[in-house]
Amino acid sequence: MKCYCCSGLDYSQCCEPLLKGQRQANSPIELMRSRYSAFATNNNNYINQTMAKKAAINQESNANSPPVHWAGLDILQSPPPRGDHGEVVFIAHYTLNGKKYSMQEHSLFEKISGKWFYVDYVEPH
Repeated sequence: MKCYCCSGLDYSQCCEPLLKGQRQANSPIELMRSRYSAFATNNNNYINQTMAKKAAINQESNANSPPVHWAGLDILQSPPPRGDHGEVVFIAHYTLNGKKYSMQEHSLFEKISGKWFYVDYVEPH
């Protein structure tokens, strides 16, 4: 089966090894894609484990949220990391209560002790 993150690769060769803890993301884009797959598969442990700093502090519980069906991911920008800092701009498509939606985010990532984490996002202007 193709990966949830829309990379075109098989899930077993793309995000699954990261979500199962068999290896770590090597870049912000790889972490972004794996986090999207974690949302698509309701893997809250992975989502929580890949956040740090402001993102981890501001985390909201989705326990009582209505079910979301994640329907696709478009990467708009993913420049090479600058040292231990990276960013990814993406659009995530989803369905909620039978209606289709999209959300765009400019995510910020940081490499801490050799491991990439989602740390924050840039507010749209």
